[in-house]
This record gives sequence, C-alpha cells and structure tokens, in this order.
Amino acid sequence: MAAISFLSETAPSQNRKIDSLRMLASTKTKSDYSYILPEIALEYILLGEYKYAIQYADEALQIAHNNGDSLLLVRSAKVKASALRRSGKTDSAKLLFNQILPISKRNSYDFQTEIILNSLASIYTNEAHYDTALSHLFESPEFEI
Repeated sequence: MAAISFLSETAPSQNRKIDSLRMLASTKTKSDYSYILPEIALEYILLGEYKYAIQYADEALQIAHNNGDSLLLVRSAKVKASALRRSGKTDSAKLLFNQILPISKRNSYDFQTEIILNSLASIYTNEAHYDTALSHLFESPEFEI
C-alpha cells in the first residue's frame, strides 16, 4: 500500500479510473489489493506514464513472490514487460516476457499466454526476426485445433 500513498502525492490525478482503483485498493483486503495493482498499472500504461506503471507492477510482483501466487506473478510481470516495451526498453521486456511464458503455459493461463506470445511476436517483428515472430504467433493457444 506504500505505492498508493507515494504515487498519490507525486502523480497528477489525470484519470478518474486510476483514482477509483486507488480508492478501491485502499479499502480491500491484502489479497484483493494485490490483484488491483496490475489494473492500476495498466491504466498508467494507457496514459503513457510508464514509470508509475512499472512501480505498481513491481509492488504486485513482490506480493506475488511473497505469496507464491503464480497468476498474480504472470499478470504483474506481463504488465511490467508491456510498460517496458512501450517505453522503448524492448530487451528488458523481451527478457521478462520469456521468463514468465513457461509459468503461464505450465499453469494453463491461456489468456495470459496469448498476450505474452503476441507481445513477443510484436517485438520480434519490429526487430525483423520474422521467423521467430511467426513461431510465437502459431504457438498461441488461439491457434490450437
């Protein structure tokens, strides 16, 4: 909850949804709170405030590690990697996406896996590694028959 009080002082109130999510997070149990953090981070990504998105995702990642929560770990790392990718840190994003991909697959988090694979395909396409990009796209659960 430290990030909420810290960021509420430093980040301008640019978005009602973020304010609503922060308020909701402050009234929830610790478990519910941890699942709201990636949602707040996603909203900051949409605003282009990647620094704040990464801070919220990092807090959620810490909670996920402490609690052994693999779904929260995958969701938070995916959001952090997305913020890194959009901020131009594609090597860091690619590394993080590749670290969480096996966890997402092993736990059959198909929706998360699909987003991770599509994000990796986008990175590899931008790097002109088309074969790798295509292999990630065809690996997506969406293409399973």
